Amino acid sequence: FPDRVSGLLRPEALVELATDHGPYARQMLRVFGQAVDFRNILPRPGFRRERPAGAPGTRFEQLTRAEKGRAAYYLRFQFHPTEAAEKELADTRAAHK
Repeated sequence: FPDRVSGLLRPEALVELATDHGPYARQMLRVFGQAVDFRNILPRPGFRRERPAGAPGTRFEQLTRAEKGRAAYYLRFQFHPTEAAEKELADTRAAHK
């Protein structure tokens, strides 16, 4: 997923993810943690359990809290492309003009 989305992002763009499933949150941390062009910008453990200020709540989030009593995991990564990725991104954008 990180390699697919990186072609759509500008440098320093934020990717914000949320899930109520702990194993999936750990998988997202691992996958984005291994991606050289993304940096986790949250302090350890790399996620937060409360919704970020200004982020909209969702119906699914409300149902999960009410039915399962689970809070979501919120993850936040910033895109910092390597030189090779920046060149590839520039080439892709030039080809689509």
